[in-house]
Amino acid sequence: SQNAPQNTPPPPIQAPKPVLELVDWTWHTEYGYAIAEGQVKNVSDRSLEHVRAVVTWKTKDDGFVTSDNAPIEYNPILPGQTSPFKVMATANPAMRTASIDFKTTFGGSLYWDLSEKMKKRKK
Repeated sequence: SQNAPQNTPPPPIQAPKPVLELVDWTWHTEYGYAIAEGQVKNVSDRSLEHVRAVVTWKTKDDGFVTSDNAPIEYNPILPGQTSPFKVMATANPAMRTASIDFKTTFGGSLYWDLSEKMKKRKK
């Protein structure tokens, strides 16, 4: 006799754990530059090397204006450490919003999340 197929659900997909937490950030224009600055925290259990903050500025209609990136201040950023960062681009009057991401110089995007403080601010 053949065994009936087992209807076992697949194991739950493990969401990747963030390695970075965006503690705080803002941007403004000054002296012809758009300046984004803030702090990011390493919430992983390993040192992260060559972390870069990537800021993308857009128009009010969500059109791309420019993007720039810069290394965060601490390299490596140690587990539990919070590092400042600052990204500058030439200001453009069309800039209305900005978004941020984190990546490594030689790799892809790093998985990150907002701090509780930043999550509360978004609501």
